[in-house]
Amino acid sequence: MMTTVPKNFIYHEATIKKSADRDQYSGCVLHLVDIETGEYYLSAEELQQYLMKTKKFWDVIRVGDLVENVAHSGYRSEGLYIIDEDVDNDCLKIVDLHTDYDDYGTILPHFYAITRFPIGYFDMDYSNREHNVIVNNYFCATGKHGAYWHSGSCLMPLDKETFGIDQLTDEDLLTIDLDHRQIYGIIVEYRNVRYFLTSIYKTTNEFLTYLKEEGFYQFNNLIDSYHGFLSDDSDREKRYVLCDIIEFLRENKIEFNNAYLLDYY
Repeated sequence: MMTTVPKNFIYHEATIKKSADRDQYSGCVLHLVDIETGEYYLSAEELQQYLMKTKKFWDVIRVGDLVENVAHSGYRSEGLYIIDEDVDNDCLKIVDLHTDYDDYGTILPHFYAITRFPIGYFDMDYSNREHNVIVNNYFCATGKHGAYWHSGSCLMPLDKETFGIDQLTDEDLLTIDLDHRQIYGIIVEYRNVRYFLTSIYKTTNEFLTYLKEEGFYQFNNLIDSYHGFLSDDSDREKRYVLCDIIEFLRENKIEFNNAYLLDYY
C-alpha cells in the first residue's frame, strides 16, 4: 500500500553525520511520535525500543533534534526527549532531557551555545510554539505539538574553555560607564562573528562569578529586550541602560543582534 503524505506536512530530509555542521540550519527539528503505553512516564530507552523498527526515523534524525511523544506532552517539557551521540556504538540515540538545573528539563550540558548550536536554536515557548523549531509530523499524522520550555526560551550552556572564561580577570571585562553606574560585559568571537554578553545588574566580581559558575543561561537578545521595555513605562531605567549599551555597540562595531543579556539559571 502506498502512503500519501498530506501537503501541509513538514517533512525534513536529513543525513546522519556525526560531525555535521549545524550552522546552516536556522532551527531545531522536532519529531512528533505518538506512543501510548498506559504508563505515565516513558523513559528514553523505552521510547527508543518502540522506535527501533521505524527505519525512516533513524534515517532523518540528527544530533540536537528533539523528539516529542504527543501521548505524554502538553505541559511544559513533559514527553520531550533529545537526540545525542552514542559514542560507544558509533550511532545516535534518544536521551532524556537534562534536569540538574531545571526540574522540567533542558538540553544537554555539552550542547553549547554559539560554538555548537546557535543561540535560540532550540527556542519554543507557550505563546509561539513553533518559534525556532521545524516540526516534523511525518511520523504522527494526527499528533499536535504541545511541548514548551519552562523558562520560555531554551536555557543553554556556554563553552567556557573555548572562550577562556575560566581565566578571565577584572581587567578582561569591558566597562560601560553610565551616569550613576557601570555595566560589565565581555566580547567573545567565534568563526569571525563577535558576541557581546552582559548582565546589567552585576558588580565586577558578581559578573565574573556569574560567568565562571557551571550552569545554564537564558540569552535575551538586547534589541528585543529594548523594544519590550519601550512598551513598559514603569521601567525607564532599564531602557536608558540599554540605550547606552547600544551606543557602546555602535562604537565597537558589534552587530546589535549579537548582543545578549544573560540571566543565570
